[in-house]
Amino acid sequence: MRWRSPVALAMIAACGGGGRTTSTVLVPERTATAGDALLAQLPAGAELLIEIDLARLRANPVVGTVATELLVAPPELVVAAAAPLGDASALAMAAYRVGTPDATTITVVVGGERPAEAIDLGGDRWALSVEGDVAAVLAANDGGPSLAGDDRLLAVRAWAMPAAADAASLRLTARLPTAARAQLAAALGIAAAPAVVSVWGDVADDLAVVVRLADEPAGDRRPEPPWLPAIGVLRDRVAADAALAALGLARPIAGAEIHRDDDGVRVAILIAPGRLRRAVERWRIQRGSPGVVP
Repeated sequence: MRWRSPVALAMIAACGGGGRTTSTVLVPERTATAGDALLAQLPAGAELLIEIDLARLRANPVVGTVATELLVAPPELVVAAAAPLGDASALAMAAYRVGTPDATTITVVVGGERPAEAIDLGGDRWALSVEGDVAAVLAANDGGPSLAGDDRLLAVRAWAMPAAADAASLRLTARLPTAARAQLAAALGIAAAPAVVSVWGDVADDLAVVVRLADEPAGDRRPEPPWLPAIGVLRDRVAADAALAALGLARPIAGAEIHRDDDGVRVAILIAPGRLRRAVERWRIQRGSPGVVP
């Protein structure tokens, strides 16, 4: 029998429909990151999961000042503007029924200023959700079905994170249904989008990002995914962005490796320490707050 990667096994289990996670799903061991502690407070069934270690970003000697400024007034993409994250240490955002009119998002935050409309999860944790999801959030917080028990999602989540990595500033995990894939492809202006996405990123003195992409396995010989050519197009499109070019980041993004293997497609981006420091310095100058990065 041909060996299959944990992600392939996870997708095979997913193809079996609803029900309990099967014993064939392998979840690779990885160092726990900030989002691990929040998975038990997010209801099961998410198709997209984003985790950000806010404290790690804020404490970084290179990007810490930038992260702190952004967290005081976060973009709406991350969390509602009414919920400043200046003192928060971590957040996890899960999306459900992606690509449908009933799509919804639940965000769990550690620390920070809890808005009046947030759900108090005890201690320093709180959640933001639409009214219809409050019961599911409370049930998960009380030990009910949660993402902590979703091995299919956890296997995909572990895929992009290197086994030797000891932290993560950002993790993104997606198992996209057909409708969501169609919407993603349309938004990106490409013909097709992958079903499985796993992203790991971290900042130390440099910045490293690993992206893993795949479709559902189709036997031992899988054809080239229809979206593979678009990955290079998207990489070049991002590299050509004027704002990134002004920060001096165009070259490393344009040089990102795209590698196809038996598991799927791997994209790796590395921003070297000197280039990252210069990018931060340029960003601060553009913002009118110049300062020397150590």
